[in-house]
Amino acid sequence: MNAPKTRTPRVRLRPLRLALPLCLAGLLASAAAAQTTSAPRTPLQREPGARWLAVGVLMGDAREAWRADSLRRLRGYARNYPTLRIEVLDAGGDVRRQCDQLTSMLERHFDAVLISPLDVDALGDLLERAASAAIPIVLMDRTIDRPPAGVRCVVAPDDILVGRAAARAALDLPRTGGDGRTTILELTGDDDDRTRKLSAGLREGLQGAAGVQLAAAVNAHGKQDAAHAATLEALTSGPVNLIVAHSDLMARGAQLALKSAGKDAAVPVVGIGGLPDEGERWVRSGELRACVVYPTCGQPALDAALAALSNRPLERRISPLVRIITKADVERGGKPLRMRGGG
Repeated sequence: MNAPKTRTPRVRLRPLRLALPLCLAGLLASAAAAQTTSAPRTPLQREPGARWLAVGVLMGDAREAWRADSLRRLRGYARNYPTLRIEVLDAGGDVRRQCDQLTSMLERHFDAVLISPLDVDALGDLLERAASAAIPIVLMDRTIDRPPAGVRCVVAPDDILVGRAAARAALDLPRTGGDGRTTILELTGDDDDRTRKLSAGLREGLQGAAGVQLAAAVNAHGKQDAAHAATLEALTSGPVNLIVAHSDLMARGAQLALKSAGKDAAVPVVGIGGLPDEGERWVRSGELRACVVYPTCGQPALDAALAALSNRPLERRISPLVRIITKADVERGGKPLRMRGGG
């Protein structure tokens, strides 16, 4: 229910931008609000002259493990800034709800809004409205080939680079084929832009590697049980010396299938994901030989918003750093991949 009207004037946060120094270190910090799905209509309230910034965070569906981890990291990072207020709203997969949530944040005069979008086209008019009000919008988590005019920055993983990192991780492992050749099984998710780019990057990274070939790319739908079944079937169809899976869960399914077939020691598995409770943990235990960390975007998206608020130069697209984790360096968070991205 909407809050009752009052004569108390709204406190607009726009003048704060003029007082922001170019270096925000030590100025901002976090008092993260509880995550909700409703769209509050109550204006932001504070004492006149108070110095803090309000940054909204709109999650498309925070139930997804990767996005939940991104939100956790964002909140932890925001604690470094003492006058930053974070309010998080989760659309729970509902496009109309996310539009309503963005409308609410624009009406309440947030200083900047980070959005993990469900449908960018559905947000179009609202993004233009934010631009007219000089409210920086940062889209995160999804690659967007043509960002709308009202978007200051898009922060998303470079999927081709992630695929090339998986190839690098695979090639760095000892060759397991008896004839010196390595035959790789690729386990993918459903056919979408991310899957296609990960596969393209993997093939780019493997191109020219002597004695290495891709046996097949099998759609395991991002699921552990489907990856388990696909791996068992592949083992009966021909040689498989190494497996690259597009997610932690598929990598886990492949590893369990290999274990049931008595081949887990001979056939290494490389996963893509690297979530703390999944890929990272399984690398630490030795169940996965390597894992490419699919980078979360919350922290760099907040950095982009703060750069926009302080009028610092800001690239239109930012791809977070990609890392490869092995058991030798898992305690250090893995090694960053030093190569150019694929766009």
